[in-house]
Amino acid sequence: MNFDLVIQGPLNNISLEYVDKVSNQFNKVIISHWSENDISLLDIIESENVEIYDQRTPDLNDTVGVSKDSTFFYSISSTFLGLQKCTSEYVIKMRSDEYYENFDILKEKIVKHKDRFVFGNIFAKPWSHSSYHIGDHVFGSTRKLLLSAYNILYNLYYTRDLDVCDNMWSVQGVKPYDTAESILALSFLKAKSQHSNVG
Repeated sequence: MNFDLVIQGPLNNISLEYVDKVSNQFNKVIISHWSENDISLLDIIESENVEIYDQRTPDLNDTVGVSKDSTFFYSISSTFLGLQKCTSEYVIKMRSDEYYENFDILKEKIVKHKDRFVFGNIFAKPWSHSSYHIGDHVFGSTRKLLLSAYNILYNLYYTRDLDVCDNMWSVQGVKPYDTAESILALSFLKAKSQHSNVG
């Protein structure tokens, strides 16, 4: 199987109750959560291909360019940790407060369009609302591109230098304080550009 699934965010029964039901659709299911969470919630999982990783909830005071009342950097951190544990060619990422039963259509689109960011479009917005506003609840692509995109994002907000943040996004016309969805989309485009320029 060429797919891993990353479930990111605080441990939540909404997703955990479905892990055993969907685990056979993936090489590995990776749960990336916070060490402060109640790990007894994990007791319902029986599948052998589930890996669980945790880290302390990030202190937003250590970041630059992220709104302190936003959960965006939390999502970046837990997704980035999960992606680092993936080994399959393709990855699907979902939030821990949601569940999905069948990933076949998403997988088909990801394999067909290997260099694209494929997402559930229910939360996408028109560019007139916010440019590059993708849906970030469930999405997928190659592990290589997603890991590169999240490496860009993670390091961007630890630069402690607002000028660096501004320069990172100004070329594309997206500001550091734009919507999280737009910034995620742009980080993917930057990662894709970097990989296409290698060699």
